[in-house]
Amino acid sequence: MTTCNTCQNFITDWLRLPVNNYETSLLRQKTIDAHAPMIAKQLFRIHAKIPTLYRCYIESMQVRKFDSNLYKVGFEGHVSQGADGEFLLQAIEMFAGKEEIDILQTLLEDICTVKKGVIRMWIGQWLIKTWDNLNDVHQEHQKLKSVSYAGAAHGMFTFRKATNGMTMAYPPTYRTSSRCLLGTSAKALLPKAESKDFDPYA
Repeated sequence: MTTCNTCQNFITDWLRLPVNNYETSLLRQKTIDAHAPMIAKQLFRIHAKIPTLYRCYIESMQVRKFDSNLYKVGFEGHVSQGADGEFLLQAIEMFAGKEEIDILQTLLEDICTVKKGVIRMWIGQWLIKTWDNLNDVHQEHQKLKSVSYAGAAHGMFTFRKATNGMTMAYPPTYRTSSRCLLGTSAKALLPKAESKDFDPYA
């Protein structure tokens, strides 16, 4: 099954959320808003073409590629260049074919006037965001697993009280990114909010 209205609507809504201030806006939000349903459909097709059994191999290859190239530009260079997304793309292309990614890249090239490298970085960024979350949502609404997520909408901040009694805003957690897999050393390189209690992986 390469289409799912529920999942495509979920991605469409997520694409149309305002970009959080700790994220880089690679493509014009107005352009993404206008074409969100079409982009969402193709993002879902990429996920749908990946056999479930291949997911662990793709994740493992992403981390191996990140680690093996670390000495070339250093950790900070990798994070700032979006290498975690690029290596996820490369791993998907190796295991599940690159046709669907090429279709999305061509679509975005037609509607956005930016370099191919920027578009590829955007695709990698969104595949990281949707990698675990979309898989969970699809299985849950297909009743293949019980519903597990009950927080703020995906892509939105969660507000909760900190130890000092103040209400703090915590950005969403996106799993599978090499930044997450590599642990606390990655956190030091991410933009920080004004509060010392800010934790992008809380």
